[in-house]
Amino acid sequence: MKLLLLSFFICFVLILEAKEPLSLEACVSFALEHNLSLKSQQYDVLKQRLHLANAKQQFLPAISANSYYNERFGRSIDPETNTALTNQFFTSGFGINASLSLFEGFRRSNRIKLEKNLLESERAGIQKAEDWLTFQIIELYSNALFYQGIIDVIREQVDLSYRLLKRQRRMVELGQKSLLDLTDVEAQMAEDSLELERYEMEMNLAFHSLRKAMNYSLDEELELEVFQLQVVEAQSSNCNPVQVMLLAEKHLPQIRILEGQLKSAGLLLKETKASLWPSLTLNIGVSSAYNETTHDPDGETMSFSKQLDVNSGSYVGVNLSIPLFSRWCNHTNVKLAKLNNESAKQHYEEMWQQLRFDVYENTLLLGAALARYKAGIKNEAKQQMAFTNGEKRLENGLISTLDFYALENSLTHSKIERLRLSIELFLQYKTIEYYVSGTIM
Repeated sequence: MKLLLLSFFICFVLILEAKEPLSLEACVSFALEHNLSLKSQQYDVLKQRLHLANAKQQFLPAISANSYYNERFGRSIDPETNTALTNQFFTSGFGINASLSLFEGFRRSNRIKLEKNLLESERAGIQKAEDWLTFQIIELYSNALFYQGIIDVIREQVDLSYRLLKRQRRMVELGQKSLLDLTDVEAQMAEDSLELERYEMEMNLAFHSLRKAMNYSLDEELELEVFQLQVVEAQSSNCNPVQVMLLAEKHLPQIRILEGQLKSAGLLLKETKASLWPSLTLNIGVSSAYNETTHDPDGETMSFSKQLDVNSGSYVGVNLSIPLFSRWCNHTNVKLAKLNNESAKQHYEEMWQQLRFDVYENTLLLGAALARYKAGIKNEAKQQMAFTNGEKRLENGLISTLDFYALENSLTHSKIERLRLSIELFLQYKTIEYYVSGTIM
């Protein structure tokens, strides 16, 4: 009884510790959460926020406080009487100054717009990186399931070869088949086993690539959930390239990045032109001083607090700076900014054209993938029918074992090809879905 309870307890623990197979959505979520490159890009967004805050802070006044202390020896000038002294004394002073830029040729406002635009570009860059990682996980996930499906197919072939080998040995014992026929079956069995080992290695590598992209722990087992592809066929039949392109313009982060780069070049040109404008600055300040040689009417050194009041002063001023000649540096910088702006326009047109061709091409590839997938299904059905007939003919001795193996190999290849075409269709469909909706999962 105790042994039975212990067995139930062990089974219960094993069930609790067994992990559910990871779905495609779970793998994508895990990768987005644990990918180190994405975390690094998020720091770029935080840094850009600080650049934007710093640009806004340029509208605030600059305030500074200063003080000094001088100990004088030998011959020096009395600060109070402006006469020569030879005795030792000290002086000190204090002040607060503030300056406020009133006009800089709209440089600061353009800088704020530029930093805002760069922040949006950084956010779009993160979205692009997340989308790219999602596509990578989908492709690696599908690739792992592809090899897993191939192994299932090859195992069926190995099982069939094993059954044929047993049948052939029995017929050799009965004298109905020769040893030569048995050798052919054994050779096919060895070839199938070798093929199984090769695909198992490919599957392990595919799972490792997925684990690496997800940053999944090497100590934990990775088991995947098989998803169904039937819904793809119905949703992939009608795709208009022009409509897909119009929808892609609203969703793709690549377009926002291109627009941001073009806008940034224009704002940088405006900011550079500000160096040709005059600047106007408001300056104010308050100061006071203390001198050891300053005396009151009674001949005593005047107190510190009283000297601060007597010696205090303030000023208000406006500084106008007009750039007249800077060895043509400002004009050269403006010309360079104009060239960068024209280059950004050219790059925008080039990338925008390439993106349109990519969208159009992927739309056509979806239709082609769907046609190949349907043809693959029909081919598998025909090969299955030929294989079934071949089994009956083999039992009746109407075909040789080698001819039957040829039918078996054709069926196996058709199943593998159908798996490959289904994955191809699924990935192509996900691409168009991304163009149309802006989302992948």
